Amino acid sequence: MKILRRILYGLLGLTFCFLMLISLLTEGASGSFAELMRGQSDPGPYLSAGPAQAVEPVYAVNARVDTQNIAHETAPEYVSFALDLSQVTGGKWWAPEADQLELGSGNVHAPVFDFDRPRLDALVRELRPAYLRIGGSESDKLFYDLSSNDERLEPEAESPYHSIMTRRQWDRLNAFARRNRLRVMFTMNAGPSARDASGAWRGDNARELIRYTTEQRYPVDIWELGNELNIFFYLYGPAKQISAQQYRNDLIKAREIVREFDSEARVAGQSSAFWPVLGEPLSFAFSFMPTYLREAGDLTDIVGWHYYPQQSRRGLFASRRATPGRLLHPENLDEALFWTNRLRQLQAAFAPDTELWLGESGNAQYGGEPGVSDRYISGLWWLDQLGLLARNGHDVVVRQTLSGMTYGMIADAELYPRTDYWNTVLWKRLMGTRALHVDTTAATPSNESADSALAEIAGETNRTDGANKDTNDSPENKYKKLRVYAHCAKSGPAGAITILAINLSHTAAAELRNRYTGAYELFLLSAPDVLGTEVQLNGTVLRTNGNVLPPLNGINRTADANGLHETIPPLSYAFIKINAAGAVACQ
Repeated sequence: MKILRRILYGLLGLTFCFLMLISLLTEGASGSFAELMRGQSDPGPYLSAGPAQAVEPVYAVNARVDTQNIAHETAPEYVSFALDLSQVTGGKWWAPEADQLELGSGNVHAPVFDFDRPRLDALVRELRPAYLRIGGSESDKLFYDLSSNDERLEPEAESPYHSIMTRRQWDRLNAFARRNRLRVMFTMNAGPSARDASGAWRGDNARELIRYTTEQRYPVDIWELGNELNIFFYLYGPAKQISAQQYRNDLIKAREIVREFDSEARVAGQSSAFWPVLGEPLSFAFSFMPTYLREAGDLTDIVGWHYYPQQSRRGLFASRRATPGRLLHPENLDEALFWTNRLRQLQAAFAPDTELWLGESGNAQYGGEPGVSDRYISGLWWLDQLGLLARNGHDVVVRQTLSGMTYGMIADAELYPRTDYWNTVLWKRLMGTRALHVDTTAATPSNESADSALAEIAGETNRTDGANKDTNDSPENKYKKLRVYAHCAKSGPAGAITILAINLSHTAAAELRNRYTGAYELFLLSAPDVLGTEVQLNGTVLRTNGNVLPPLNGINRTADANGLHETIPPLSYAFIKINAAGAVACQ
């Protein structure tokens, strides 16, 4: 049986490669077939357990912040988060062990999510303001049974639905959102089970849910019609793929139902899945985003897309397999900007009065990659993506997930905050809604042994044999390893800014240089083990005290007459808050 399964998977894999080649040749992919093939192996750098080791000279980067102009102003809920409907209902999801290939959207039943945990409430309150998106592939397989107060229900064998959401589950979800002052975005079933024989969306079950939700005054602000319609061909078969014209009719009906009960709620059209390198999978045959927005851009309040920069070993098909060092390459991080530019063009042409959302994103598709998505190293990608997209037109980014599976910000069983939770809290506290432009150029280090200046904070670097240096980075391009973003500060006097600097180099410290002189606060994040689960703030490991977060204070420092020169150790990142920046854009 195992041999037959391997043969089947092999044939499917060959078919996938052939179809991907056609996609690359016929559509505007972000990379070549060679890039797709590189995505199937580990490109390095090959990281070892323990702290990052500086074995190369310090490289310096000049960062000039445009304090006169706003690049983009995000929503207050810019960093938001999701729970999968599989978690809410106990539907099919990914196997936590990641010890087998899985098709569809997972092979095992998720445990029903427990919303009634005081520790969860305490952790979530630190992430406000935020949207709680309830979505995922299970959205389009779900029946809403508002007559049932059961903990969990299974559909009958002959039912077209795969799972059932009970009234009790919906009540508990909304009670959680209400007491934590979260705004809910709910993805309605637009799949085959919610359609009639002609393929039209019925809307009757959704109408009952919206009516009940409005009567209960639950905090659902946005109703989203369907999840990733562009891959219905994969989940349900090519015959179930929805046309853009049909979807326009579906959106008209959805808006009518929502307006009947709640005139202030927003309606969001579906968000297409974009894969690394490829964009919409098999876009030569099933591209949906351009035609959907052309047909129905006037009917959505939000233009959204879903994107994971790499894919875990759970999934049979992948255009870029997840590895610890994959997202330390700037070009892989910048791919999100490639697709962003495409979407902004479509938005400007067909839906100019909408918000732009990355409605679902995590470190790796298919539940996250164990040993990568749940470790310190994931934090460099997460903060970089937040900085990149805020500066480039995004109003909201939704993290998959708040808690649950390998890519969750919080480990669900023990509610242990992972690195990306701490990063999100610091972003919320330090970065305001106004993103600023930053220009970076290579500079000459003022002191190539600058690591010692922060030894008391980051800890001494360890010896290495140098076999894994950044050999692919020419001196003139080395500066690109330091990613720099800036926002108006979340708090402080008018004109205050916060700079975020992320050092992607695993072998060299970076010296961040800026013309500013005067006092500032440094929040330096590093790790005793870059492949471990702990993160340090200014040398202290971050841990909760019961349900209470520790003080997340910066260190007061002063830039002299030569300007701000701050050393960022390898694979570390820092928030630098400057209260006296005098930024006109932040007045």
